Amino acid sequence: MLRNHEYFVGRWSELNQLCQILEQRTPALLMGARQSGRSSLLYHFVHAAEALFDHDTMRAYYIDLAEFPDIAAVRATVASAFAQQPAHWQRALLELPAPPLLAFDNCDAPQLADTIDIWWQELLPAVRQGQLRCVAVAQTLPLTTMPWQTVAMRAVDGTMLTDMVEAQLGDAGLRLDRDAHVFLLKTSRGNVGHLNAGLRLWYHHQQHPQFDWRAAYAQLPAATTDAAAVVLVADAGEWMEVEEIDSSANYGTSVTTAPTRIAPPMLEFPTILVVIAILCLLALLWWWVQRMS
Repeated sequence: MLRNHEYFVGRWSELNQLCQILEQRTPALLMGARQSGRSSLLYHFVHAAEALFDHDTMRAYYIDLAEFPDIAAVRATVASAFAQQPAHWQRALLELPAPPLLAFDNCDAPQLADTIDIWWQELLPAVRQGQLRCVAVAQTLPLTTMPWQTVAMRAVDGTMLTDMVEAQLGDAGLRLDRDAHVFLLKTSRGNVGHLNAGLRLWYHHQQHPQFDWRAAYAQLPAATTDAAAVVLVADAGEWMEVEEIDSSANYGTSVTTAPTRIAPPMLEFPTILVVIAILCLLALLWWWVQRMS
């Protein structure tokens, strides 16, 4: 994931589609395969929200659901970001000058699969009323009652690859020759993570000509690679390897403010579920009395 959004390039079509969907008071779902650049796009979308929606006081939050053990923790973290109690955090939305953006990465996290739809249904009324903007990321369309409008990630093309190199190395930096350009586009198959790994190897070859970067690139896994976990940044015209931020100790990440961790409340169930459970128990009791008599 590219955590320095200043080096994010391209994806204008996806950004435009996301903005249009959210302006229609509809939740947006960004879909794409692993290492396709979904998280980097979402992270940039959060950072650029004020400019994209033309509101300089808009609040936006990036939240990685893979780091949450349950829905209660999600609810508690979002509530703390708005300085509210978990059961009443939506009250803060009425006082904000612009609808805030909640951006959820990895919304198909396996530990939340059975309960995540409860959370989406909590958000939907505020989205429909124009009090909240909601966008999420997944590999495939999840089984849910949430009326997502989907946006598909496009594969990396030649223009985006050129922009990536320019963003990393600057105007005066090295450039891919035609053979290297075509080779990376064909072999990466539009996979951003794999492409970034190939660019790292190509640049290493520029500094050490004896290094066979194509052979090293061919040994990388076809779909994903550990090298893609390294972020490329520009410094004095050279690429450096920067370890990703370890946020495993936190319940999600807020872009505007870092939410204070608070004890998550017990999982709350909708009233209709409680009513149905009571009716079932009464029916079972009536059946047992009839059988005994």
